[in-house]
Amino acid sequence: MDVYVYALDTLADWELDFVTAELNSGQYFKKGVENVSLQVAGASGKAVTTKGGMRVTPEITTEEILTSPKTVLLLPGADTWKDPIHKPVMKKAAELLDSGGDRCGCLWCNNEACR
Repeated sequence: MDVYVYALDTLADWELDFVTAELNSGQYFKKGVENVSLQVAGASGKAVTTKGGMRVTPEITTEEILTSPKTVLLLPGADTWKDPIHKPVMKKAAELLDSGGDRCGCLWCNNEACR
């Protein structure tokens, strides 16, 4: 399974703490389950600053996110979602849904910034 965290300025870093810790460590995974690939993606390779003040540098860009039913894309809250630079990741999220994915525990973006 490929898991991507989308990093953007003002990212709500606290929203990702438990899920990324578990996905990275696999501490509570069933024995024999394959490891998860966890990568940070961004609109560009430029570092962003989270709401908590941490600097995060994406490992890959949005275009490099693999599209498959086994792909997980984590879209954390942020104050900067209306910036047009994030439209490609919303298109990528739609591609993932079209490839057989589902959404879970999130607010579906239904405003101009996401179209």
